[in-house]
Amino acid sequence: MENVLLAYAKYDTQVGYVQGMNFVVAALLYHCSEEIAFWLFVTLLEDYEIRDVYLTGLPGLYRHTHVIGSLLKRNFKELTEHLSAHEVKIEVFATHWIFTLFSCILPIDEMGGFFDQFFDHSWLFFYRFAIHLIRMVEKEILLVDEMSEIIALLKTFKTIKIGEKLGFFRSLMSGTKIINWQGIISDSNKAVSYTHLTLPTICSV
Repeated sequence: MENVLLAYAKYDTQVGYVQGMNFVVAALLYHCSEEIAFWLFVTLLEDYEIRDVYLTGLPGLYRHTHVIGSLLKRNFKELTEHLSAHEVKIEVFATHWIFTLFSCILPIDEMGGFFDQFFDHSWLFFYRFAIHLIRMVEKEILLVDEMSEIIALLKTFKTIKIGEKLGFFRSLMSGTKIINWQGIISDSNKAVSYTHLTLPTICSV
């Protein structure tokens, strides 16, 4: 892992090493060689715009937390009010999701399934997976009134099992259209001064 991270730091001196990269690289290395892991990591950062998450000022992080916040407001009204009442901000629990592409939560042997879908569907899959996780703990969170306990539920997911294998990851990209993805992305582009990242026609699901 150190070799891949050092190689990337030399490859892209503007970004260098940022905490969270190690989780992603470790997950890649579990499934492939160092050389392949390096170029997959480069692809993730350059073609899937994860580089913007790690840049100074964290423009990509703000972009994605804004989308997650929009999803919460549109689909989890009671939960959104509960989080607001307890001063739990999106960045507090979603930052490590974004920085590590959920590799800090998912078992490393199941990250292959996550990467398969992320490479195919980019951030649309990421957002859908985030929604799934939130749904899994929604009822439990609504019963909790301590900020620290709420954050722990959203950050660790220790009380639930996420491991549902490849079929589960694929299933997130099927089904009826229940969310106006285009509207969410459009609203986020207007709200955040960072419009380079867009989701194309795959938003219509």
